[in-house]
Amino acid sequence: MNCELMSTALERYKQRLTVVASATDSGELQTAYEQQHPDVCIISAQLKEGANAGFAALRELTSKFKGVRAILLLDVAERNSVIEAFRAGA
Repeated sequence: MNCELMSTALERYKQRLTVVASATDSGELQTAYEQQHPDVCIISAQLKEGANAGFAALRELTSKFKGVRAILLLDVAERNSVIEAFRAGA
């Protein structure tokens, strides 16, 4: 549901962003990136695999593909989470 809401919001944005794929787990994320090579990935920290699964998915993505640009959406503003997001490649 959150994924669909985010996609809809981005497509309505004035800058005419195009959503090329959406994924709810790390496997779908890898496949979507491999097929679409988006300019920017927006990844939730919480995927189907559980809380903080987005961190691991982003690490896998950045280790497999060079030049990945990603935004990791966090549910909290804790300093450690923000630092970990940057370490993961956000």
